Amino acid sequence: MVIDLYYFPGAASLAVHAALEEAGAEYSLIRATRENGVFGPPEAARLNPAGSVPTMSLNRIGGLPDAHQRPVPRCRARPGPRNA
Repeated sequence: MVIDLYYFPGAASLAVHAALEEAGAEYSLIRATRENGVFGPPEAARLNPAGSVPTMSLNRIGGLPDAHQRPVPRCRARPGPRNA
């Protein structure tokens, strides 16, 4: 599976980039643009009409939903020295 990560330099996409690198995932970085208020490239705009980054696409055929559109499940902390 190849992941396309659309990013802006210095934006929140840096955290996702770091996580993909740490996980050893196969990915490609594609710099997003905003010219005259238009989010691009066109594939990024189709995947994320809100025009925010990071925007990700799996296998170049479908996108992942924006974090604001899908609730993030709550995880319970594992018992341990920090959580005891």
